[in-house]
Amino acid sequence: MDGGFNVDKSYIRELTSNNYVMKYPVPAFFILLVAIIACNAKPTGEDTTAKADTIVKESNTWPIRYAVDSILIIDPVVDPNVIVSNFTNFWAYYTKNVKLYDDFLSYDSQGKGISKGEFLKQLTTGRYFPLLLYGQDETLIYKLQELTKKADPIIAAYMKQFSNEELVFYGMLGKPLPDFRFEDIDGNVFTPKNTLGKVVLLKCWFIGCVACVEEMPDLNKLVKSYEGRSDIVFISLAPDSKAALKKFFSRKHFEYRNVFGQSDYLQRINVSSYPTHFLIGKDGKVLRVLKDEAALAAALKKYFSQEGSGSIPD
Repeated sequence: MDGGFNVDKSYIRELTSNNYVMKYPVPAFFILLVAIIACNAKPTGEDTTAKADTIVKESNTWPIRYAVDSILIIDPVVDPNVIVSNFTNFWAYYTKNVKLYDDFLSYDSQGKGISKGEFLKQLTTGRYFPLLLYGQDETLIYKLQELTKKADPIIAAYMKQFSNEELVFYGMLGKPLPDFRFEDIDGNVFTPKNTLGKVVLLKCWFIGCVACVEEMPDLNKLVKSYEGRSDIVFISLAPDSKAALKKFFSRKHFEYRNVFGQSDYLQRINVSSYPTHFLIGKDGKVLRVLKDEAALAAALKKYFSQEGSGSIPD
């Protein structure tokens, strides 16, 4: 199984697979370089929160600066020219800094404020990548940064593939999942009817996905942290057979309810990369679609802290 990627070129599929980091580890010296650039570029003594609808570009050389209403100054976290010089640099930047599933302030390439949906739509063209700008506290601010002709062409292919997935997931927010009847390997059955009134966590994965398996110990801790609550259920969806899952879990412990044979359903909910996590509210509607355990844990904590609102507030 290739993880559901539909990109025609096999080398792009390999670069964007979940095993990429293990096959092509980012050199330690580059991680150090990114850290040094980020630390040295951060402005001092300035309020860098985007509070206006427009950003004016102040310079073409590093550090590139953007002025909000020509008053407040915002610097990119990393030099965009360094980011796109090769795929290794881009991958290091993207995995550390880009969280398209989260709430963020978004601007087009000219610095005009746009909706998250429009931002994601523009990314699917393959002409841009999300450039992270410094924000106050934990505020995420992204600007559409155009990919120059000198940029590694694989970056454009990556952005088309994965921003399209994020756009599809964004369109699912606030809506119920397609009708389902999940039966786990122990014979337990889950439906929209018997899960209504409960928070549902769906982990989409498959046995051959290295990243999916590596996060299981942390997910077990997450399940344990909500032990005793009757209003939450953790379910994993895999395309693998019941026999294959039973064999796998005979040597690997996982606290989720593990559902088998879900290849068709995973396609119906547009999952093309793994792992993918769905956070479903008590009303049966999708609240978040996330890519790792840390993001899932944070979103779940936020949901329960705001319980009663029916959604995770911006």
